[in-house]
Amino acid sequence: MSEQAAMDTSDAAAPEEDNARAQVDGTPAFRRCLEAVRLNDTCFASWSLLVAEAERSQNPLLGDVYERLLAAFPPLYGYWAKAARHAEKVEDSLAIFERGIEATKSASVDLWAKYAQYVVEQAKEGAISPQACRSILDRAQEACKFDPRSPLVADIVASYETDPARQLSTARTALKSARATDAAECGFASRDEALEKLTAIAEGAPKTSFQEADADEFLCAVAEESNDAAKADRMRSPYERRIRRPYFHAKPLDEDQLRAWRAYLDWEEDNGDGERVRHLYERCLVACCAYPEFWCRYASYLSPSSSDEAVAVLDRGLSFLKHAPDLLLLKAALLEATGDVDGARLVHESLTEHSAPGLLEAVLAHARFERRCGSREDVLAIYNGALPRLDAGSDARGLVQAALARFQLTVLRDANAARVTLENAIREAPQCRDLWVAYYALEAAADDAAAPKRVSALFAAALDDSTVNLPMVDQKALWALYLQHVEDMGPEIGHLLEVREAYAAWLRKTRQLA
Repeated sequence: MSEQAAMDTSDAAAPEEDNARAQVDGTPAFRRCLEAVRLNDTCFASWSLLVAEAERSQNPLLGDVYERLLAAFPPLYGYWAKAARHAEKVEDSLAIFERGIEATKSASVDLWAKYAQYVVEQAKEGAISPQACRSILDRAQEACKFDPRSPLVADIVASYETDPARQLSTARTALKSARATDAAECGFASRDEALEKLTAIAEGAPKTSFQEADADEFLCAVAEESNDAAKADRMRSPYERRIRRPYFHAKPLDEDQLRAWRAYLDWEEDNGDGERVRHLYERCLVACCAYPEFWCRYASYLSPSSSDEAVAVLDRGLSFLKHAPDLLLLKAALLEATGDVDGARLVHESLTEHSAPGLLEAVLAHARFERRCGSREDVLAIYNGALPRLDAGSDARGLVQAALARFQLTVLRDANAARVTLENAIREAPQCRDLWVAYYALEAAADDAAAPKRVSALFAAALDDSTVNLPMVDQKALWALYLQHVEDMGPEIGHLLEVREAYAAWLRKTRQLA
């Protein structure tokens, strides 16, 4: 199987190829699991069973299974490590680890720890050079410097280094990095313990090992850096303590965890610098990648400074949440804002025709986009094309009809067409309050002599329990609208008094029914 086919779970040929090969290579259990994945490639439980069976039976398709699983669920750090260790050649393993790092944008401290452990093992066996190993370890420490679980990587680096200068340098980097305040609970050395170990190394190191003049000056500088980092840790500790699952899992997060991430992002945006904010967003997207709101929030944060970066974030989200309307709508808006009208149109068309046909927000956004582009015929086509897809009498259909009438009135300047649209819509769904409000807006804007009578007739029809029977809360809203209209626009006091009396009678009736 080619890499592209392995990664594209929507490619119809890939499951057929797998099934054909499974007939030769797979156990009956493997074939059953493979069929379950073919039927629903978004079900993580099916993938988990497939991988477990492939591992148990040492199926030759195991590498392909890893590839396709990670294409569907890219933040799974444990499976990236498994896939890397399954590769026959070291260079292939390194390439898989690098793809995992890219998939998580360097934000998974767990994956970096797996990667660091692997390269240390390979370096000790002579499979990779010390220089290559140290290059990866340095990248790992840098990538994890704002994560309170950074000692997961720092401890691996420390176990590898034997040169005093490198030991001091990497230990200094570790002490400048974020660190969990409850170190003992996490199995890490506390800052004080780590500083004691560094002091012991410094006391026995040659003078050439220090960037500063001597060991005392070096240790003073390190202590100051560690104190600054500890201060930052304490400020963020209330938020970090609430994050109970910093890694990805297919099981949904509970609402408290989602609130914790929102609160932490709010605080970091208000108090942190740009690098820290970006790093926290990337950490968040490892744990919360199944939630469109965080992809949209990150893209919105980036968009003022770089629309290209914002769109790239949304594309990453769409590789995981392939048809998420929120992501597609925001992407279309950003493309339009940058002048890529054709790109925005393609996104809108894809959303309304394929990803979410009949979705109210998508229909309205598409029509409004074409209105801004000056394509009046296209606007009408979008509204009229959406109506057959919406259930007669539904609120969504009523809102689309109300939007169509508003467009006919305000843009096309065709009040008669708007009136016909609303009358037809009200006949279909007389209990849709939004349609009555839209009809009122149309008649209230008319300047002919018969308009006041049409407004009175409209409200009389809407509030007639024998024919419409709107819910009580909707009747109350329409009465308030009617009274305000008569107060502001009524031609004579007698009419106002009549409406007030009718309203009072309605109130008496509702009290009796209560």
